[in-house]
Amino acid sequence: MRFFAGHPVESPSGHRIGVLCVFDPEPRDPGSLEQTQLAAFAHAIQEEIWRRGTD
Repeated sequence: MRFFAGHPVESPSGHRIGVLCVFDPEPRDPGSLEQTQLAAFAHAIQEEIWRRGTD
């Protein structure tokens, strides 16, 4: 693995319960747009987990 990027996923109480990550066998230089998109995806997953936890 030559590239890894991740963003934490947290529980409603603020505990880190996982990470959304991407990796690639080729080296990369992540741009700010890619980092912003990764964070947005992680937040969407986090919100879905929170929503399902209240059903």
